[in-house]
Amino acid sequence: MARRVVRPDVLSGKVLVLDAQAVSLWADDDERMRARIALAVQHDHIPVISAVTIVEQRRDGRAGQRLRWMRSRLTVISVTEDLADLAARLLAEAGLDGHRNAIDAVVVATGAMAGGAARVASSDGSHIPRLCQAASAVRRTPVEWLPV
Repeated sequence: MARRVVRPDVLSGKVLVLDAQAVSLWADDDERMRARIALAVQHDHIPVISAVTIVEQRRDGRAGQRLRWMRSRLTVISVTEDLADLAARLLAEAGLDGHRNAIDAVVVATGAMAGGAARVASSDGSHIPRLCQAASAVRRTPVEWLPV
């Protein structure tokens, strides 16, 4: 895996979008998270994070160094105006508040902008499934929640 920073509209393949908790588990060397990422890569999913996850997942010291190294192994998806518009639409369709769920909506919209199958690795069972359902309504293939 090699780091690339790309616009969301150029993702043509399958993606595994990691939210802050998934990144944190990977940073903590969680065996199950490592296995999920390895399996996704084996099935041609590109592991990606949204640029906003970088803000949410900030750390200092040794943990911060490990996170920076990990980011170098992922594709970072920039937040564009189109992606922000889609995230806002997903919030509205899911009936969720933007102040509390904006980052989750951007993470799911990141997956929804990909051209292929999309999975969102997250521990948030209250909002992510609703956002994935809303995202699935706007594309050919569903955006699936992968609980971590």
